[in-house]
Amino acid sequence: MDYISAYEAAEKWGVSPRQVQRLLAAGRIPCAKKHGRDYLIPANAVKPGDPRFERLERGEPFHKTPLSRELTGVVTAINFHAPLADPDAILDMAENRGARVNFEMWFAYQRGEFDRVKQLFSEIPADRAVKLISAGTAIAGAISSGDYPFFIEIETWLKTLLKADVNAEVKALAEHNLSIAYTGMIAHEMLPEWLKTGNFSSLPNLFKPPAACTRMQYLIQLKDYAYTLAAAQTCLSLCGTENAIYDPDTRMRIYCAEACFMTGREDAAKTYLRGAMKKSLPFGLITSFAERLIPLGGLCELLLKQEFPAHYDVIVNLGESATKNWIDFHNRFTKDNIPLILTPRDAQMARLAAQGWSDKRIAEHFNLAPGTVKNIMDKIYDTLFISGGNRKKKLTKFIL
Repeated sequence: MDYISAYEAAEKWGVSPRQVQRLLAAGRIPCAKKHGRDYLIPANAVKPGDPRFERLERGEPFHKTPLSRELTGVVTAINFHAPLADPDAILDMAENRGARVNFEMWFAYQRGEFDRVKQLFSEIPADRAVKLISAGTAIAGAISSGDYPFFIEIETWLKTLLKADVNAEVKALAEHNLSIAYTGMIAHEMLPEWLKTGNFSSLPNLFKPPAACTRMQYLIQLKDYAYTLAAAQTCLSLCGTENAIYDPDTRMRIYCAEACFMTGREDAAKTYLRGAMKKSLPFGLITSFAERLIPLGGLCELLLKQEFPAHYDVIVNLGESATKNWIDFHNRFTKDNIPLILTPRDAQMARLAAQGWSDKRIAEHFNLAPGTVKNIMDKIYDTLFISGGNRKKKLTKFIL
């Protein structure tokens, strides 16, 4: 029988020599022999799989393992970026099925394949850590496809997880995944305070840049564009990549473009947007651009027509579809969460208005000036995305 060294095995299997040493010490490489201080490994030996996933494939749960420990293992397995020359190669680089599912879901989402996102999430084995990590992508897919029941399924699971005795990292990651929906629905009252302030200390390092992206969307919604631009530029300097496809890099460029556009710096906005498109569009990664068509006020369409015409129709069509689905999702979400989205006083005012009370009568009831009530009601309508004529009548479908 031919043998190779631990270092040769590491090179062959694409892992570190230290990992091979751990496998040897655990007796997980059959027929390996100790020779002095070193090991001899059969040349035809196959890299051992992840024991957690081997148990899962046999149908054996491992929930006795603390979720924080499971999470650490999965984070290690996905802690690398997709190579710029061939992003899909990351699927072959994944060491186990859980890591591969996570990457496959992200590609499916970015390519507008939202049904595929749902399918992959439903196929995740009984692994809480993989499900927790993938839940953010699944939630984004649910919103873009308007699949409210799918979102409720994920939201219920995450909220159940939060009720359990979980550590700070697990809690923060679950809260962030929920915040993807709550930010998307402009439900700021439902966001955790740490996300609003940018205190990501409880999150695993791998998830701090994605959380920063969620916070950028929150800041954009506050319309403080100068601060948003400064914060996004700082994040981009920390998470930007030249030789890899990395979602936070793309999204930060788009947020920089949006903040520049809103402050009249159109040339700078084009530069940021062009940089994001050059890295993403050749590989069909289009969803991030389709999502921001409306906020970018036609700039995205203009740049697509001028420099990326082959992608114009598919992105615009996806944007129109996603917007329609978002409206349907938003209306259902808002109706279910009025008491959480509005402050208690605003929710009470909205209910009285929906019952036909005039602003003057509401003002007398709350001992406020009529002008103050009008301003509050305008804010309520904006929060609920109610516009056009006869807004009080439209309010009834959310309140009554």
